[in-house]
Amino acid sequence: ERTADGKHFLLDDRSVLAVTYPIDVHYRSENGDWVEYDNSFAAAGTDEYKNKGSDASVFLAKKAKGSKTVTYSRDGWELSWGYADANKTELILDKTSKKRSGNERFLTLDNVRRSARYDGIYDGVDLELDISAFGVKENFVLASRRAQSTFVIEYKLKGLTAEEADGAVALRGSDGERVALIEAPYMTDAAGASSDGLTLAVTSLKTNSMTLTLTADR
Repeated sequence: ERTADGKHFLLDDRSVLAVTYPIDVHYRSENGDWVEYDNSFAAAGTDEYKNKGSDASVFLAKKAKGSKTVTYSRDGWELSWGYADANKTELILDKTSKKRSGNERFLTLDNVRRSARYDGIYDGVDLELDISAFGVKENFVLASRRAQSTFVIEYKLKGLTAEEADGAVALRGSDGERVALIEAPYMTDAAGASSDGLTLAVTSLKTNSMTLTLTADR
């Protein structure tokens, strides 16, 4: 038996182990079955990678660039973005899979959540991407306090409209329903202390495109 965030496993002693995960691990297929997410990536043409199994398609460019470094689409709409003046650094995919035993085999699902990164996307800055049922989460990792701390992100929208909402950007589909949210982020230092000293500003908003500027306080 499956749910969006749960599985049931029949153990060797014929007992049943019910597991609820902290994120959705299944999506509905076209025929209505629950299918486990597979957010590992495979080559899609010469310039991109694509996740293998999901209700959303995620494409990652093999090299970072100013447009379409990341493309996310589902339900007929598409959002793509790139990083202005980015170094054309190569994508590194996390392909780690651990051999597990005991109940850990059931508690950890390697491919439901996957990560990738562009090391050196800016001088002294790495970009980490976390892909899951939640969408795509970006982490800019600064090597030092002297590293670049302002980032301009260029978005292209298909089948979407964008509107500012309390320090975030809401994305709405053709029916007016909100389908995604680009939220104001937070930052964490090397010691693990977190801060909301980040500003997310909409610097351009047009029918099919927008530009956001992310600035971190030093």
